[in-house]
Amino acid sequence: MHQRISAPQQRPATLELKPSWREAEVEDGFCVIAVGDIIITHAIAHKLKRKSPELLDILSRGDVVVGNYEGSAIDLKTYDGHPEAESGFAWLISDPDAPADLASLGFNLMARANNHALDWGAAGMRMTNALLDAAGITHAGTGASLAAARAPAFVNTDRARVSLISYATTFEANSPANDGLGVVPPRPGLNPLRTTPHRLVSAEDFAVLKRLNDQEAFQDHYLLKALYGQHSVHLGMALHYRVDPNAAAGSLRIHHECDKRDQAEILLNLRQAKQTSDFAIVAQHTHEPDNFTTEVPNYLPTLARSLVDNGADMLCGHGPHQIRGIEVYNGKPLLYSLGNFCFMDNSQQVVARDEWEEMEWMAAEAIVGPKGITNPRISTPAEFLEWKRVVGIFSEPIWFESVVAECRFNTDGRLKELLLHPIELGFDGRDAERGIPRLAFDSADNQQQARRILERLQTLSAEFGTQIEIDTVELGQRLSSVGRVVIPAA
Repeated sequence: MHQRISAPQQRPATLELKPSWREAEVEDGFCVIAVGDIIITHAIAHKLKRKSPELLDILSRGDVVVGNYEGSAIDLKTYDGHPEAESGFAWLISDPDAPADLASLGFNLMARANNHALDWGAAGMRMTNALLDAAGITHAGTGASLAAARAPAFVNTDRARVSLISYATTFEANSPANDGLGVVPPRPGLNPLRTTPHRLVSAEDFAVLKRLNDQEAFQDHYLLKALYGQHSVHLGMALHYRVDPNAAAGSLRIHHECDKRDQAEILLNLRQAKQTSDFAIVAQHTHEPDNFTTEVPNYLPTLARSLVDNGADMLCGHGPHQIRGIEVYNGKPLLYSLGNFCFMDNSQQVVARDEWEEMEWMAAEAIVGPKGITNPRISTPAEFLEWKRVVGIFSEPIWFESVVAECRFNTDGRLKELLLHPIELGFDGRDAERGIPRLAFDSADNQQQARRILERLQTLSAEFGTQIEIDTVELGQRLSSVGRVVIPAA
């Protein structure tokens, strides 16, 4: 006898998901080890085993170990691409065995959306992703199309199925991916979150800018570039100015706004990620408002809380190459910048001609030869690489001091414990070891380095109401410090 299936009920006017879709479900004590930027040039696992086994022990505790692979892993013997005309400031490259080396350290999840993802073009992006795949490291944030770059990536662990969304707010113009349209093929690249900087000025200064903008004689943006160091001051075009009623004359403050379409798409993919996983991580790469400040950009706290409201269980921030504050929102950690884990920018063995020539011309400005002619050739490529190793633009210890975050969670995905382990990246060591991480220690010789790093983060996190307690720990024959975030009561 045939059974008759009743007709489906009429679909409700508004489709509401059950609130439970936002909930995490992990085994008690589930652990995420999170680090910042990984700018690596060659394998370092053997050196860490000799120099910092304590750091390897911390990494081994993670069910998930996540970082940001900033650069391209390339086998130049088989690479069929070329370095792009524009890079994320330098053309970062690593040996092809670097991904497998990181996997041996415990990394199994990697963000890929950053301003260096396309340094070596789409071919370099594809080769890097293939090498990460071969190493068993799941990655997100780049792809053959915008849909692929925005899609979540998943890794299955014994304690939870984990998803990752990765996007960047800082990137070169040629880096964002896009989808195809009809017969037009898609463009490979990264997952972008575009932001618009609005320059907030006093009403008095705004009136001056508007008057200049309205004068035909000042329409040549090259003159204005010389005056302001920017592309244009045309209101509503390349630069955006707004009146801040509280601003004093002559002051300038930058307020960023996120592109609504990009943000909506990122939140959509995040919801998809959470609905098909037990625990969702979001990685954001941002250099705003500037590398040389510890300030969290104005848009980020509001955006980060929105990410949590849309299913994120933690935010892993990186980009400015130094640590920024930590917030705990609804039991979820918002790590606004974890600084650097590897910062081996000074030990690049391969350099694109563009980078060498750019530095050549910058340095040549101060050198005038016979008859007042500037000498454009002041070094060889080898000398330039040595300059990067010894000096470079990151010549202060702050770029070489950071933390590794050890995050443990309750079964519902809320923070159970957040430990902060200070690391130092060999700023005062041999040139060949600069940028390679090791656990920081406290001693009179290094001005209590571990505690000093944590005290800096303690101060930066106070802005968000986050308390960090600092404990002294004994590791072998040496003393170090560990930070412990005070988890707010639910």
